[in-house]
Amino acid sequence: MGNAFGLTSLIFGILSIPVSLIVAVLIPITSAIGGGTPAPALELLFLVLRWGVPGIAVVFGILGCIADESKGKAVAGLVLGLFGFIVGYIVFTLYSGIVSPWTPWTPP
Repeated sequence: MGNAFGLTSLIFGILSIPVSLIVAVLIPITSAIGGGTPAPALELLFLVLRWGVPGIAVVFGILGCIADESKGKAVAGLVLGLFGFIVGYIVFTLYSGIVSPWTPWTPP
């Protein structure tokens, strides 16, 4: 199979850290501006970006560890994806407590 899974995992793993940080900071800001809750479409976009990019890195990292010939890129992407999850969660938790108490959008 080559190194396709590992390379994909590495790319998404590298992208997961800045995407998680940016989205984790933007959620409380848009909540504060929007009067307590962000718009549902914006919240969905943030959710997909925040969990999707690191999730793709982790999934392809696992597949790369199983299927690829060399495991280095797959392991690096897997570690970076997990790091993106953790950093995004920590920054979101800390920053949302500072900016505003964020509550998920609920339909009226």
